[in-house]
Amino acid sequence: MRWLVLLFFITVPSVVSAQAIEALPPGDDVIEAIQKGSPAPFSGQLFDTMTAIRWGNYLQQYRLRLDVDVKAAEKTCKAELDYGLKVRTIELDRNKKVETDLQLRLLSSEKRAVVLQDRLSNPSFFRSMEFGVTMGVVSSVVVVVVSALVLK
Repeated sequence: MRWLVLLFFITVPSVVSAQAIEALPPGDDVIEAIQKGSPAPFSGQLFDTMTAIRWGNYLQQYRLRLDVDVKAAEKTCKAELDYGLKVRTIELDRNKKVETDLQLRLLSSEKRAVVLQDRLSNPSFFRSMEFGVTMGVVSSVVVVVVSALVLK
């Protein structure tokens, strides 16, 4: 239902704005009563009584319609602004969550990089080259000694 109302407010003002009304020239109205067959007292257009009434009604309707159209346009603009503000608020909240998550991930990866760099720079005693060489020599000596004892 909301979409239908929104569609109505979007399309109606565009259709109404397509009906251009030319501005009336400024000045006082000149109304002269004439009889059929008599010459016109001035140049211009001459309307019969019913046409003049219709034109007067048209002008009155357009004045009233202007108020309605302005109010509808204001409501449409307000709805669009409210929608834009809600979208912006939602996007800001989402961006804040994403930014927080990315900062936590960055902090975690930086901590992990520091730990790994520390391990690489300062290997433990058991992972050092000296320990490996010493263990190799000691184990070789042990194997030789055990072999010699077994063979005797």
